Amino acid sequence: MRVLDKLAPADAWPAEWESLASRCAGAATFVSRPWVAAWVQAYARTCPLRAIELRVSGRLAGAMWLYRHNDHPQGPRWLSVGSGNSDRLDPLLDADLAERVSRPLIDVLAELSADAPVELQQVTTDSVFARTAMRDARCTIAEHEPCLMLDLRGVQNAHELLKKGMRYDLRRSRKAIEEHACIIEEAGPETVDGLIDALIELHTARWRARGEAGVLSDRATCDMHRAVARATVGKGLVLRALRCDSTIVACVYGFRSNGIESCYLNGFDPEWSWLQPGKLMLADSIDRAIAAGIRRLDMLRGREEYKYRWPVIEEPCVRIEIGSNDEEAGRSLDHR
Repeated sequence: MRVLDKLAPADAWPAEWESLASRCAGAATFVSRPWVAAWVQAYARTCPLRAIELRVSGRLAGAMWLYRHNDHPQGPRWLSVGSGNSDRLDPLLDADLAERVSRPLIDVLAELSADAPVELQQVTTDSVFARTAMRDARCTIAEHEPCLMLDLRGVQNAHELLKKGMRYDLRRSRKAIEEHACIIEEAGPETVDGLIDALIELHTARWRARGEAGVLSDRATCDMHRAVARATVGKGLVLRALRCDSTIVACVYGFRSNGIESCYLNGFDPEWSWLQPGKLMLADSIDRAIAAGIRRLDMLRGREEYKYRWPVIEEPCVRIEIGSNDEEAGRSLDHR
């Protein structure tokens, strides 16, 4: 096990990172090389970084990235790379070796906490790593926002997941897009830049109409998503646009990884709200995911009302802190 401070994410573990992710239980795009590299470039380019590398018999069995956040309100902290605008930040641990390497990983994090407390956000509660941390007195466990998941196993199409009234609304919306010669187009190498820009524009315009900035209001974040989209097109990127009368009126943006599709962001033109483009695009995503053999659709964290129109399952997540003296953060879950 090694802690590295001279390893850029874009250059880390060639040919091993993706292989490790494929062996991890439910590893999300938020711990993939494209996401981590783009996130660091956008937000932590000048921050101290630490890459933790775990090997068993020479094989990469675990990995995670931390950055030192010196402007944290409670003093300097080591945070998971991706903290803030990423979900499901579980350490990458080979599923067959997770029980073996979780405790040594916590040992390394405890050593690192001598410099500054370690805070790991959005760790899946039922993961091997979280369960190990819950049994370790050095770890403080606090509830974090749950992720909302749709189970697609045994489902034939999106209509099966909706109540009767919503099924009628969806049929009406689909009929309307036929009348307006609407098409749903998917991003490819030649169109990815245009579609990610359309998403940014639609999402930002919608939030400005509410008098709020939205999550795509700064240049660094927009540049990050452009970089991620370019790096993942054809490799798990889900970026689609609804074009009506030659105008893009809605976009969805997410990723596929390990049999799971994550719905990260969407945007639509308020003038087309009568079409219910959000519901329309989500239903289309579900149908495409089912056709592709995707087992679960992850709506990620956030308890927005529209998500609960579908039969979602709340999957709890936790925040794990090591070396923190913050009493407020010490509200622990039952470790039994």
